[in-house]
Amino acid sequence: MLLMVPNNAFCDKAADYVARGNAKLGRGDLKGAIADLTKAIQLKPGYAEAYERRAAAKVLRNDTNEAIEDLTKAIELNPRYAEAYAGRGTAKADKRDFTGAIEDFTIAIELQPSYAMAYIGRGGMKLAAGDMDGAIEDFNRASALKPLVGLQFGSDFASAYYLRGIAKLASGNTDGAIADFDKAIQLKPNYGDAYGGRGKARRAKGDLNGAASDLATAAALVPPRPPPLPPPPR
Repeated sequence: MLLMVPNNAFCDKAADYVARGNAKLGRGDLKGAIADLTKAIQLKPGYAEAYERRAAAKVLRNDTNEAIEDLTKAIELNPRYAEAYAGRGTAKADKRDFTGAIEDFTIAIELQPSYAMAYIGRGGMKLAAGDMDGAIEDFNRASALKPLVGLQFGSDFASAYYLRGIAKLASGNTDGAIADFDKAIQLKPNYGDAYGGRGKARRAKGDLNGAASDLATAAALVPPRPPPLPPPPR
């Protein structure tokens, strides 16, 4: 007797692989996450979320080009997938494609106006492009949306305050910058970059003792950058 398996059984199994891949992604098991999410795609080729989640793992593994391919596929499958646009914006930012990143973050915001993390991403790109006023405006929007998305995003919002502080410092607003660095440190007490930013702002105000203390804390918290790799042999 032939056993008939319902079509939705394969879809359910694909969802199980996505759930398992997400769990591994959260634990930092990028290889395992990619394997599970790939299995989900094999079972259900039109599974946009599986492509988006696999791309998130690839971004963390610095496979930026492959991540962009997955996110583009997710968007083809679901043109209103705000998270996929934001993810692609992040991947483009890693490639220093600031214009492309801003375009993707903007689409994500248009699709989901309360998407605070997309405002943070776009603000970071505007900051990198030298648009201080635009960056501050986006960080303001993100901080205003914080109550809507819950306290679980506290450490992520720390980056919004830190980046807004950088923009304010570059604009000459040292008091505003210090206030933002204070907030970033309150949300993420081991935020070395925020201590470094506050140290620079305090030095600009002439508070040399406070600056020295903050910069020493930053040096203790921020791991030294590894030296650049030599070019590959020809």
